[in-house]
Amino acid sequence: MSQKDFINYYKEYKDKIYNYFWYRVNFDQVRAEDLTSEVFLKALSNFEKFDPNGSFQAWIYTIAKNHFLNYCRVAYREISLDQAEQIKVDNIKKIEAGLEMEKVVSAIGELDDYYKEVLLLKFVDGLDNQEIAEMLDKEEGAIRTQLSRALAVLRSKFEKYKYD
Repeated sequence: MSQKDFINYYKEYKDKIYNYFWYRVNFDQVRAEDLTSEVFLKALSNFEKFDPNGSFQAWIYTIAKNHFLNYCRVAYREISLDQAEQIKVDNIKKIEAGLEMEKVVSAIGELDDYYKEVLLLKFVDGLDNQEIAEMLDKEEGAIRTQLSRALAVLRSKFEKYKYD
């Protein structure tokens, strides 16, 4: 694998990784850009470890997931959870287009973290079930089941808000 191969992967995946972070840092563009660049720097320094027979997408998303977990550990030490929640609420309000969006965001916000993660990976990041399985170190069937359950829970929560 050459530097040119890495550049091609970068061009193909930089926006996807940016979106991965953008949704997880409550739509903070600067923070998402910083995290994205840090992930690609890590990937570049470890590119010789990438197996060209494997999925680059799964590999880069795994690096992104681990980097985000490390980022959260540090970030939550620096601010209180109440402050983090307030930041999340403030940022979500910036993008809400109306009452329906507020209801959807509220329903998603009540999901367990694992449900949120598989839904974001599938529908926001565009990963297929096999790539999600590789990234989360699960069987593909378990991912299908988890997605189905997450969607069912989301539907039931949305129905609750629909009539409020």
